[in-house]
Amino acid sequence: MIREPLIDFLAAGPLIKERLRAMLPPQVFVMDSIDLGDITETQQPAPAVHVLFRGFSVVGDNAAWGSFMQRWATVVVVHNVASLPSPEGQALQAGPLMMSIINALRPWAPGIEHLEALKLDAPIPPAFKAGFAYYPIGWSIGVKVPVARPR
Repeated sequence: MIREPLIDFLAAGPLIKERLRAMLPPQVFVMDSIDLGDITETQQPAPAVHVLFRGFSVVGDNAAWGSFMQRWATVVVVHNVASLPSPEGQALQAGPLMMSIINALRPWAPGIEHLEALKLDAPIPPAFKAGFAYYPIGWSIGVKVPVARPR
């Protein structure tokens, strides 16, 4: 476990991406909102997983610590499988890829002292647009942040 001050409130995102890149097949694109900024729907690579921050809530707060629950989503993106001509495309359907993501991230803790293990959380609904299917998996992670002392 890394014992350093938490200097990035969104540190879980890059760590989730790193974990997925290590655990998923190399033909799966792992992306975040920064990667998605310049991509239009027609340029969307697939299969892909988008790692997206969904917000946070305050769980507890005292003189020493602030406790938060962050919510993240891993969104599986596949082309409409019926339109894929090859068996390789058929093998990378959303369901098996979703199970691979769940197995990679649960139970898993990022290894930073102030971040707890990821837990499954309520997802946003799936979406279907322009020949793509988007299947979200919801995650939550506890974050404990020491209160800064006034100088």
